[in-house]
Amino acid sequence: IAAAPASGAVVTLRLQFVTPVPPGDVTVSLNGSELPTGAANERWLEFNLPPTGLKPGANQVLAMFAAKAKPTRLTDLHCTVRFSKTSVR
Repeated sequence: IAAAPASGAVVTLRLQFVTPVPPGDVTVSLNGSELPTGAANERWLEFNLPPTGLKPGANQVLAMFAAKAKPTRLTDLHCTVRFSKTSVR
């Protein structure tokens, strides 16, 4: 994680819900910073993050639902960090 900013890594955060959630119905924060609206992909919301968005160790994800949102619950979370082949030695 510490090498991600200098390496040009691509970081993706994905949240899965029981039912599809319109992106405007949930606000997601990572380590206290609100993320731009995510992209919906079936029951997943996907966020492209800057490599500096993650920190070594524990990271906190918070999902807040709008009052108009239909009831659902978070079932899974994936965070991937992909380094370019040229940056890995």
